[in-house]
Amino acid sequence: MMQDLQHAVAQFGASLGLQDFALGPDGHARLNLRNGGAIGLEACGDALLLSRVVPAPFIRPAAALAALKACNARQRPSPLAVAVGLSGQGNDAEVIVSCLLTQNQLGAADINQALDGLSTWVRDWQASQQMNF
Repeated sequence: MMQDLQHAVAQFGASLGLQDFALGPDGHARLNLRNGGAIGLEACGDALLLSRVVPAPFIRPAAALAALKACNARQRPSPLAVAVGLSGQGNDAEVIVSCLLTQNQLGAADINQALDGLSTWVRDWQASQQMNF
């Protein structure tokens, strides 16, 4: 099953023009973005955890609470089951938005679609908070 994950991540990397992109020996891979954020991929058994790390310097408690509430599907229906975490504080604070792809969703197109969904989720949340990241 790890071989399936490695293949899916390699296909994803190739779709971005990164021919040598792969999960490391620890089962993780990370792409740093120009805006200071990142995309993380992590093997979780037979599934792949995708994360979108968003810089959120000096995030207000109300904005953090809104992000956590937005994960509740009853409040914000979404085709993507999303989990949110907060990391750091002050200028180093980050919002981490994640989803899990199961074994039957492991293709480059599935990864790209899930990452698009996470990015849309982030944009919608930021717009609802009128935040400038």
